[in-house]
Amino acid sequence: MAEFVVLGARGQLGSEVVRLLPAEATAAFPREQLDITDFLRVAETLRSLRPRCVFNCAAFVRVDDAEEMPDEAWRVNALAVWNLARLCAELDATLVHQH
Repeated sequence: MAEFVVLGARGQLGSEVVRLLPAEATAAFPREQLDITDFLRVAETLRSLRPRCVFNCAAFVRVDDAEEMPDEAWRVNALAVWNLARLCAELDATLVHQH
């Protein structure tokens, strides 16, 4: 069990959030380890860790790329966040989402 889970842990925001949280109570996942668009894997991971708080620092932020890949941007910035919100509600965990 981890009290805190950080998704997108290797990005600019995620790495700072990880630095501020107690290491012994935090599970940090970079995209390469846990892609937030993989709903089944994210659900399995969060259900097994049962965190008190999930920090979603993952996002598709490159505007030019988002215009070229709107489906991928939507999966990361909308659908995955909706799924995270549902999972956190199920687990009674707080979702902190950057935007």
